[in-house]
Amino acid sequence: QVVSLPLLLEDELIGVIYVFRTRDAAFSNDDRLVLSSFADQAAIAVRNATLYQRLAEEKDRLDAIIEHSADGVLILDANCRIETINRKLADITGWTPEAAAGKECHQVIALRDAQGANICEMGCPLQSLRHENSLLAEGDIVHPNGHKTSGTITYSPLYDQDGELAHIVGSVHDVSRFRE
Repeated sequence: QVVSLPLLLEDELIGVIYVFRTRDAAFSNDDRLVLSSFADQAAIAVRNATLYQRLAEEKDRLDAIIEHSADGVLILDANCRIETINRKLADITGWTPEAAAGKECHQVIALRDAQGANICEMGCPLQSLRHENSLLAEGDIVHPNGHKTSGTITYSPLYDQDGELAHIVGSVHDVSRFRE
């Protein structure tokens, strides 16, 4: 005996499970109910696996875009701690993404004004970002080897569903040649 169980999601057939029985007894109504419930759960598992695969592919694509951007990119949490930086920003700052993770923004970026003072330590410009759509900061980023990169940083807030600040994305554009 065989029973076919359709895998349905929102009235869309995504597959069929076949259950074979070699005994003489026919499938009872209880057997069919249990198998139907199993098929419903299997359909949900297939959908979740498909959604997870799409999410993983999208994350990989976004990671590649960030990593290969011509500008430096950093992602901060709501407390202005670095979650990640890309390769370009690692080159500019001298910090590896692993070493930068969890550090406060001003520790890694260390944006300096014309007199060499750390702009972020004097009064973090990101505090005003909570009331703005974006923020532009500029100055010199000093690499540990002494090399200076003149840069403009555009910070943009990302809010969660409740309107609370969740992340801040920073884009660092090298304007050294322009300044020269």
